[in-house]
Amino acid sequence: MRLFWLALLHTAAAAVTVTVANTPQRVAIVGAGPAGASAAYYLDGLIDADIHVFDRGPRAGGRTQSETVSYNNQTLHFETGASMFISVNRNLMDAAHRFNLTLCEHPCTGGHTTGLGQYGIWDPVARKWVVRMGGWLDKARMLWRYGLSDLRTVRRHTQTAVDEFMQSYTRFDEVFATWDEYLETRPAMKEALYYRAAEYYQGKISQRFLREVVSLATRVNYMQDVSTVNTLGAHISMAAESHTGYSIRGGNWQIFARMLGNATVHFNTTVTGIQRHQKYRIATNRGSFDDFDMVIVAAPLPVANIAGLDVHSAQFVKVYVTFAIGTLNSAFEDAPRLVVTPYHTTRPFNCMSVLACLSTQCAKGAPVLVKMFSHQPVELSEVFDHVEWHREVVWDAYPALEPRNSRYAGEEDGRYRAPRPGTVPIVLDTNLFYVNGMESLFSTMESQSVAARHVVHLALSQYKPL
Repeated sequence: MRLFWLALLHTAAAAVTVTVANTPQRVAIVGAGPAGASAAYYLDGLIDADIHVFDRGPRAGGRTQSETVSYNNQTLHFETGASMFISVNRNLMDAAHRFNLTLCEHPCTGGHTTGLGQYGIWDPVARKWVVRMGGWLDKARMLWRYGLSDLRTVRRHTQTAVDEFMQSYTRFDEVFATWDEYLETRPAMKEALYYRAAEYYQGKISQRFLREVVSLATRVNYMQDVSTVNTLGAHISMAAESHTGYSIRGGNWQIFARMLGNATVHFNTTVTGIQRHQKYRIATNRGSFDDFDMVIVAAPLPVANIAGLDVHSAQFVKVYVTFAIGTLNSAFEDAPRLVVTPYHTTRPFNCMSVLACLSTQCAKGAPVLVKMFSHQPVELSEVFDHVEWHREVVWDAYPALEPRNSRYAGEEDGRYRAPRPGTVPIVLDTNLFYVNGMESLFSTMESQSVAARHVVHLALSQYKPL
């Protein structure tokens, strides 16, 4: 979960018309991340119900978490999970203002990166920069290397998909029972799910632009190359790169903690099963909770391990997130803010961000705080001359965004085999709903809030007293 580009409705209140006679009195929500907190927020604004939220973690946010480290009497903040959002993310931006939270430009550590370039591609085999973007001279080199035609082509296709998604914010009366129904009125998004980015853009743009620019974005956002990621994932990644990123000072998780509002929240409580008798029972590591009229599951089922809820979904990508303070070795001493390794390279990392320079200037040999994403533990000696502190966090971060229609045979032949099933269901049983199926399309903090709004709308429209 990484750059976030999508916008959410200002309010869901106008979207649903309900009466006291046909609303649930007691609702359970599994998960206190972006999806679960948003579901609680929308429900609380629409109906008068006893809402209980269960989460296995110690606080709200789910995969949106932050920590701090002290260095030379300075406290540095960093996001261990979902890191940033952008100005068009109306839900997150509005929530920040509504809850009086402080916005700052990502990475919002409390340090500085003054003087660093924007990004670069580092080849660890040749031990040289393939591309490095900083001042006006680098921009001129980039223009010579890529031209403008490929960028315009990718932006045009990306914008078409974005415009279709933006319908979610204007079609207040839209109700759909499956994500396939959602896609039926969004043909560009649907088509993008069926092809690998490399296949979709074949003949449309140069291989250089595809592998160095589009793949850079997909590697940063979803840890996948263009040879494996579906085209919608590439569209999302490219759309995100054109906006300034923001974070909440002290941690993005605070948005979702505030969204929980009046709900009764059960932290450090792992849901192990959901059983329906006359009403629903929630089994947890802390005992059972009974008599729920409705249940909304807002935790990814492939990693939640809830008995009886076996929903087909893509496997989640395991991401190692490594933070370190130290002195970079000579290979990286001129590193820009963002360093990405080339197409099909996984060592020493997929990408590295310099979060803060820890001296008055970002000078060679000065200590820095960095964040690295990788598919395996990082060998710090390949990156640093000296390490003073490090911290590793491992996430089941998001589903692998593979093409929907088939299992690809390989990059070279590009042929497809066995058809894949449809999208993950929303309705699991009477008054039992699943939000996170939208992650099979794409995964961001904002899109999970969008999904929650739609599921709340559907749940109240389909509610049946038990």
